[in-house]
Amino acid sequence: MPLPLPVQTIANIAQHIETRLRARFQALAEDHPIFGEPAGGRVRLPMRTKRSNGQSWDNWCKKLGSSVQVEMGDNVPVGACWMSKKTTIHITKASGGHGLQPLRTFVTVRLLAFLKDPSDNNWGKLQTDPSNTTIGQRAIDHPFSHACGNGAAMDNNNPGCINGLDHGRFATRDENESHKSCRNGALALCPGHGSPPVRCIFVHADGLPQPCRMVEDHVPRCQCTRRCFG
Repeated sequence: MPLPLPVQTIANIAQHIETRLRARFQALAEDHPIFGEPAGGRVRLPMRTKRSNGQSWDNWCKKLGSSVQVEMGDNVPVGACWMSKKTTIHITKASGGHGLQPLRTFVTVRLLAFLKDPSDNNWGKLQTDPSNTTIGQRAIDHPFSHACGNGAAMDNNNPGCINGLDHGRFATRDENESHKSCRNGALALCPGHGSPPVRCIFVHADGLPQPCRMVEDHVPRCQCTRRCFG
């Protein structure tokens, strides 16, 4: 087996994620429609709330980072998935003594894909809702395509990659399916998917990178056991 490769790690993944996501929100205009009080069907929360446990993007950043740390621990390798059971976001409001009224549910990676590239086009894709196609776009036509292949179905209570900043993007249905069916097994063989093409990211099922499979100029001989990662 080859010697373990030196891999840079992130000492505190929760703080790393929280800091990155908060910076993305802060880069948006203060009057962006993503900010404001919760309302039916809207992807909208205040950046901060007076209640320590209230719904806000700031509190969501903290909870998301903590959820990844629960699954992955400390010293997570750079380039790894962010594995979390929080693969969906539920926006709710108190319902006069009758519990919480659901206002909107959407997939976590879709929000992160928007924060990565907060264009008007991507804002429109984030707004898509399977039950509401009035704006002319359907979520199924603009899926988040996981380049790492570690996505998770909604509410299945299993950890999945929610790293929408680094491990995928809004894509077409064809691109998404081509990523799912790619069996090349090494970056040097991956033809790329979509336009502009995005090549696969090779990781283990638990989200840790497979560095030997990410070389661009040759097919690795290594069989990629854990010892390859180091």
